Amino acid sequence: MMRHYIKKSNRKCYSQQELELAFNEVSSGWSIAAAASERGILRTTLQNRVQKNSVDTCFQRVFNEEQELALPEYIVDMEKRLSGLTSKELRELAFDFAEQLGVPHPFDRKTGLAGEQWLSNFMERHELSNRKSEPTSVARGSGFNKVAVDKFFDVYDHYKTKYNFSASQIYNVDETGFTVNPKTSTRVIAERGT
Repeated sequence: MMRHYIKKSNRKCYSQQELELAFNEVSSGWSIAAAASERGILRTTLQNRVQKNSVDTCFQRVFNEEQELALPEYIVDMEKRLSGLTSKELRELAFDFAEQLGVPHPFDRKTGLAGEQWLSNFMERHELSNRKSEPTSVARGSGFNKVAVDKFFDVYDHYKTKYNFSASQIYNVDETGFTVNPKTSTRVIAERGT
């Protein structure tokens, strides 16, 4: 199980307000070293701020709110389709999503994965949990019953008549990866409380 990282040092333990106060002190004649020491800020950080280099002291999220909300929606949708994502698959998805959007990210380019700490924080922000999936047969999961089968063949006959396609134009795309009676179950990401 993933742990919550506990910071071991007091580095970068200042607020944006303290940085602004130190900046104002330098503007009013203090030396950079004196103002930094007074406020408990690294001298180089204050120096960068004075030189108009914006220094953000808080953690930067990889995705903006709109982008990040797309991920939990997708996760819940996949879970409802009985194909929940594992932790590794979600980390791969986050990496690919960041690459596709072209946003700067701290993810590992060698492995193509987002970090475990990112995953832990993401799951906490979006009320997600990592749980053992329940074995579900295809028949139960897809509502395999007489009504569903009859409806399928009605739709099939309608489109076969409408588009007049031959048997050579019909492809079997039933490669969903579901097993009829799964013996083992994996851990998947799911909504909390479901």
